[in-house]
Amino acid sequence: MCSGAVSPVNADEMYVTTEDQGRWYSSNRRAAAPVFTQLGGYPFRFPTRVFFNPYDTNEVWVTSFGNGMRLGRVNEPRPLLRTIQRTNTASSVTVAAAPGQRVVLSASPDLRGWTPIGTNVMFTNQCSLGETSSTDVRYFRAEVR
Repeated sequence: MCSGAVSPVNADEMYVTTEDQGRWYSSNRRAAAPVFTQLGGYPFRFPTRVFFNPYDTNEVWVTSFGNGMRLGRVNEPRPLLRTIQRTNTASSVTVAAAPGQRVVLSASPDLRGWTPIGTNVMFTNQCSLGETSSTDVRYFRAEVR
């Protein structure tokens, strides 16, 4: 079984699912010879249907045989650091991100070397992660992975 969905905001963009090769994407659908690229990030076989969320054109939904429905985004929103609180050696960082995103929080003493200190899959719009460090200065960043 195969399914396809054309972007409601850009007629050149199209997602296609194939029975045993996962999900594919083309940014030049209307070309004489459109190019489709297999997308990584969908590790399951047997996707049955792909379609855009009718209320949010940035979301792509993929249903599959035996693995439910998965959500993907055309443009992944960046996470935001909402608050950072430091007391002695303990830091608490509140991160805001879109539900479903896997956010990795990293810390650095000098903005050069970054160490992951926490990972969270967002189920609400924000979460708090903490760490303890004796370093006087700490910098934080959040990334979607």
